Amino acid sequence: MILLLTPMQSEYDKFAESISYYQLEDRIYLRLLAVGKVEAAVVAMDILQNMNREQIEFVCIAGFAAGTGRLKQGDIVFPSVTLNGFVTFPQDPIFAPFYKKYHLLGHDEVLSFTSDRFVTAQDLEEIQFHEEAIFDMEATSVARVCEHFGKPLLLAKVISDNPQHPNNFSSFNDFVAGYPNFHDLLQGIVSYAGGRK
Repeated sequence: MILLLTPMQSEYDKFAESISYYQLEDRIYLRLLAVGKVEAAVVAMDILQNMNREQIEFVCIAGFAAGTGRLKQGDIVFPSVTLNGFVTFPQDPIFAPFYKKYHLLGHDEVLSFTSDRFVTAQDLEEIQFHEEAIFDMEATSVARVCEHFGKPLLLAKVISDNPQHPNNFSSFNDFVAGYPNFHDLLQGIVSYAGGRK
């Protein structure tokens, strides 16, 4: 069974429709996560503590994310690594987990950065960031929870916007509102079950 977590209600609703369409209710356990690092970690911990984890093959965070580089609206990505982004901690061993890279089940050579807020064009310009990456506010925190419980994590995202686009916020809202369903994304997630890619 796949534990599928979505940060936003709109993502949850689209996945519920796609799961029903493909009649996958017996293979996918859909739960609403939360937006933000701390909230997502707390909810993920609660979900995994209070369920039969032996039934769970892997955990998946899925939905929309901002992309950079060659990534464009509508692209589907399964990043292979996630780490905290735009964060500075003292060089003290106690802060080592905040710098850790978490390896994911995904096959795409795309980095996933977890931030405390929506990433802006100014953020990217200040650090002169030009790589192909996605940005979210949950993945790295949930990766730590999954590591604690010994469960692999898959990150599956549809690119909703590009922070370097001048109308990024309205672009995100318009894209999310008009995106029909998660049929293709769900098929990609299910393909990781069993033998995994």
